[in-house]
Amino acid sequence: MTAAELTFEILDRRKISVREKDYWCCFEVHEKEEIERPLHYQERVLPIVHSLRTDSYLLLKKHFSMEAMLIYLASKVEVSKHGMMKFKEERNLLGLSTGSFHDRYFILTSASLRLYKDVRVRSDITVTPSHHSIM
Repeated sequence: MTAAELTFEILDRRKISVREKDYWCCFEVHEKEEIERPLHYQERVLPIVHSLRTDSYLLLKKHFSMEAMLIYLASKVEVSKHGMMKFKEERNLLGLSTGSFHDRYFILTSASLRLYKDVRVRSDITVTPSHHSIM
């Protein structure tokens, strides 16, 4: 069960009607550390429940800052991040793993994640649609 499924199930069982601008979210709360973390809507809840300590619990509440985040994201025309990062390739051409990290140039846009071997050469190594990446 995902966090979104749990949220909708609890709201349905408690007969709480959801309005258009209501954003309900499941939070993981740790009393000892005094922190709460909103769960991603696709995050699996069962592993979190099994790992909870006695001073931890799951909480369902409205996510009041979601409206501000959506307004902020809607105001951005084209967000693009780029720069050098360390990257470890799984295997080289011979099928052997070198086990070391290499500097690669990345460009992340709303549509894709591009990986280049060099900053000067713009020949793509890998292009991944950004809906697979986490921002």
